[in-house]
Amino acid sequence: MILAGGALAVPAGPVFTVIPSDVQPPDGVAVGSFRRSFQPFDNWTLICDEELLAQKRICNIRQEIAIEGAGKIFSWAMAATDTGQERMVISAPQAIGEGGKIEFAFEGGATYAAQVNCTAVACMTTVPVGPQIRRHIENELDIRIRFYASPVGHLEFRAPMKGLADALKAVGH
Repeated sequence: MILAGGALAVPAGPVFTVIPSDVQPPDGVAVGSFRRSFQPFDNWTLICDEELLAQKRICNIRQEIAIEGAGKIFSWAMAATDTGQERMVISAPQAIGEGGKIEFAFEGGATYAAQVNCTAVACMTTVPVGPQIRRHIENELDIRIRFYASPVGHLEFRAPMKGLADALKAVGH
């Protein structure tokens, strides 16, 4: 609290504590031997976690979509599975509801629908990076995304692929 004249009022017997880093190493990795880096690209952010001692690096490339004044309503990240298959890992509003669907519409008329699983906080799904998504990445085409979220109703927006190819090159893909 600031008092008149700009003096700082400190409560009697304050307890001070260090605020820990927002970036925490995974279980089994020592503090100081883990690094997270962020590299921005057009419309996408490359996020890499590195275990320095093990010389192991895991990256994903994330895009977040927001409604102005309402905040983030959709995020997806391209990541590889243990077998190397690329997938888009998607987080969307919990208001879609368990079993709801997110639809992806591609240039040329093709569509894909993914059913979501929900928690009390968000709905999640994964989508394989197949030929349609790959074509949109290579040609920097937008993908139209739509879903129903109660009580708002139907939401539809465009997710630009511009920048994702450059982020993939930066990973060494």
